[in-house]
Amino acid sequence: MYQDRDPNNTKFVLDRINQTEKYLGSICLQFGKVCRKEARLRDCNDSLAQNMFEFADRERINTTLRQSLQQYASYLSAVEDYRNTLITRIENQILEPLAKYGEVLKIKRQAVQKAINARDKGAQRQRKLQQATSRNPGNRDAIVAMQVNAEYAQTESSRADNVVQDEIDKFEQMKLTDIKKYLTDFTLINLAFHARAMEMYTYAHQQLLNIDIARDLEEFRTAAPFHRLHPSQRSVSETALNNPKRTTGGALSGQHSGSMSVLPDHRRDEELGSRHSLPADTRPYRGGSFENDDYRKPQSARGGLHSSSPTHEHSSKHGTSTSATSKQKTVKQNIPELISSNSSDSDD
Repeated sequence: MYQDRDPNNTKFVLDRINQTEKYLGSICLQFGKVCRKEARLRDCNDSLAQNMFEFADRERINTTLRQSLQQYASYLSAVEDYRNTLITRIENQILEPLAKYGEVLKIKRQAVQKAINARDKGAQRQRKLQQATSRNPGNRDAIVAMQVNAEYAQTESSRADNVVQDEIDKFEQMKLTDIKKYLTDFTLINLAFHARAMEMYTYAHQQLLNIDIARDLEEFRTAAPFHRLHPSQRSVSETALNNPKRTTGGALSGQHSGSMSVLPDHRRDEELGSRHSLPADTRPYRGGSFENDDYRKPQSARGGLHSSSPTHEHSSKHGTSTSATSKQKTVKQNIPELISSNSSDSDD
């Protein structure tokens, strides 16, 4: 009965040991990868925080941005300090004990192998006893000695089997306890890290809310070397540009009329002429020459906006100017010449 049951027991125990060794070793390797990746992430975030510190130190214009960057970088650096604590705890509480499981499994396998050897030794002595009894049943001394050796081997095999059963039972209990402890520690370590990280990120977000964009932009505009419009002038310009009724001609004429409206009446009359003066001669071309015409004269001779000296005097009583009278005389003198030229053309 013992010989029939013992091979199944040892095979079952060896299967459990091999399965535990395979998967616990793989889990240990994955925890090592987690620690290495967390370490790389810690280094990257430390570099990011260092760049933010350098940027804040070199910032001289935007005050609120500089202060917020310094505080944000300090909180980010604190998060990475907690991440470093997470890595250290995983290494000490999980990786090192899991790495020691190789030695524990090696001891358990040796105990199982010892039990297998004792079982094989007892089975071998039992076979020798049966052979001696069948071949030479009259040799009582040899048969008694073989019986004693076979019983001793069977006792040793039974003791080794009991030891293996006790060891594998303790091993299963230790494995279940340790796996539960390691995974619980890993969960609590991550919860502690993320709780502290959430707190630090909350403070960092509050620092970002302290950035006053309008204030920093005004400081930049004040410190900029190029000229910018005053805010009141800029608002007037934006209103004029965004006016949907605005046209090019209207805007220019409005601007010109606006600049003229600020001048006093007597100054505007002196610079631009009387408001009641007649415009330039607008009669169409009816033949003849342009020698006595105003169309070929320079603008300064015709009078107008660019006259070098004021030559018109306003007459409030009659509503006419001297320049208008002179132009009317010129027109009357040119009428007989035009009539004579037209009659000569008709005779021809």
